[in-house]
Formats: sequence, structure tokens, C-alpha cells
Amino acid sequence: MPRHVDPFAPTVDRAHKWLGVIAGTIGTDDRAFTYRVVRAWLHTVRDRIGVDAAAHSSAQLPELFRGVFFEGWIPSRVPVNHHVDEFIEQFASAAGIAEVEVPALAGSITDAMDSSFSPGHLLPVFAVLPGRLGDILAGSPTTRSQSRQTRTSSSSGRRHNRNGIDASSIRRCGRLRHISGRFE
Repeated sequence: MPRHVDPFAPTVDRAHKWLGVIAGTIGTDDRAFTYRVVRAWLHTVRDRIGVDAAAHSSAQLPELFRGVFFEGWIPSRVPVNHHVDEFIEQFASAAGIAEVEVPALAGSITDAMDSSFSPGHLLPVFAVLPGRLGDILAGSPTTRSQSRQTRTSSSSGRRHNRNGIDASSIRRCGRLRHISGRFE
């Protein structure tokens, strides 16, 4: 008797494992909520990096996550040049959360993604992110007044990489510590 195996089972299983890791990192058992937040993270990050960085960052995603990543993507319209305020608004709206929750959740998802990728895989993503978006993705809280001040201030006294990402903010993001030395 022939054995019928669902050819999509390994793909679905891998996506469930990643979703479980991320759910554990953000401290919830609610898989629907976790999916919404991951989808928001994938889309808001994807829209702010170029085509090459998007292709690189998606390469190690499970197939189902990769589909979510590229859903609705228009390569000719990236990177979107939004400031922190717009990033936070888009993330919060897509995830169905309050804007004040964005830094903590974004940082947790970044940490979970980094633990699932091979070491240093997110480095090209952080290298191309504009301004304080790297801080938000590393879980650093920000306020509208801080983001406006960052846009208008040319010298903050902190060490940034060539794209304005503060190296200390990347160190605050759990597993991304191993790549932070490359930003200094």
C-alpha cells in the first residue's frame, strides 16, 4: 500500500516551530497574536530595506514566513523613507497593539528571529536601516519627542554606524550582541 505523506507537512511544522519560539520569547500562548506581530515585524522591516537586504533577510525564513514576508511587496517602492513615528504607527496598526508596546515587542521578535537565523544573519538588515529604526527593532523605547529630536539633532554624542544606528542599542538586543562590534 503506498504511503501518502503530506508534502507541505515539513513546511507547516517548521513554521509552527518558529512561531512557538517567537511566542515563547514574547511571553504568550496566543498563536494568532504572535502571527500578527511577526507579520507586522516582517512587513515594516521589509519596507525599509532595499531589495538586496530583503532577499538576504528572507533567505533563512521558513517557507510560510517567506510568503508572508513577500506578501504585497512592491520592490520598486522600497526602501520606504519613513521616520520612527511612521514606523511605530504602521507596526502598531498592523499588529493590533498600542504604539507604546512596539519597542518591547519588536525587540523580542528581533531577538527570536536572531536566535533562529544563523549567527550574524540580521547584520545586513541593521546595516541598512535608517536612523533610530535599529533602536526600535532592538527594543529601545522611544517617544515621539525623542524621535523628532533625533531627526533634528546632528550630534548626540553616541557612536553610530554610517546609517545612524547607535551601536549600544544593538547590544541591548539579546542575541544581536555578537554582531554589535562591527558597528563601532
